[in-house]
Amino acid sequence: MPGENFPGDRIVSLVDELEGLIEEAKPPFGKNAQFKVIDADVFFNILDEIRMSYPEEWQKSRRILINPVNDSGTQYTIDSG
Repeated sequence: MPGENFPGDRIVSLVDELEGLIEEAKPPFGKNAQFKVIDADVFFNILDEIRMSYPEEWQKSRRILINPVNDSGTQYTIDSG
C-alpha cells in the first residue's frame, strides 16, 4: 500500500545508499576502477543506521543464537521444522 513502511524498507534504502556511495566514488590516482576511495565516516554512519534499523525480531533471534541460555538458566530451542 502506498505510504506504508515495511520492516526491511529502511534497510533496503540504506543499502542502496551504500551502493550509491561506492558507485560515485573515484578510483585513487593510478589505480583501476576496481579500487575506490570513499569517506569512511559516511560508510560507517550508514552501517550504524542499518544496525539500528533491524526489526526487534531479528535482534531477539540474534541474541538467542549467540546466547542460547537465558538468565534463568533455561535453554532455548529452535524449531527448524
